[in-house]
Amino acid sequence: MGFNLIKLPLARQKAQKCRTYFADEKIGEAIKQLRHAMEHDELYLDPELNLSNLVNYSGLSQKLISSVLNQYMNTSFTEFVNRYRVEAFKRKICEADMQRYSIKGIALECGFSSLATFQRVFKQMTGQVPSSFRQANGLPTILKSRFEDK
Repeated sequence: MGFNLIKLPLARQKAQKCRTYFADEKIGEAIKQLRHAMEHDELYLDPELNLSNLVNYSGLSQKLISSVLNQYMNTSFTEFVNRYRVEAFKRKICEADMQRYSIKGIALECGFSSLATFQRVFKQMTGQVPSSFRQANGLPTILKSRFEDK
């Protein structure tokens, strides 16, 4: 029991060292900038987007971006970007002119770099596979293209 009393404060000290603190206004501004980069500038459409690209684009430090995403938005960089990609897919697949495109084609257009990654991420975020989502929204299922991954 005495050992646990000594160990607990040390564990708290280590956890506090890992946490980075920024002024509230800096955090709020960073969140606003990150959302603007995704929602208005649509950086998520770039399949090559990474943290370094976002640092260069936004002018925010990597430490600030990581801290804001992990500590204040409770997400990772990849999850943050993929949420926008999945939402873009869900919007696009419902558009009348997109019904002639394959799921893979739409996923690639939304910034995913592979069908397998898209399908895994989509299922994790929505609880259903993309073809079920398409059918549940009353959209016709199109035949797989001979070029589409199996």
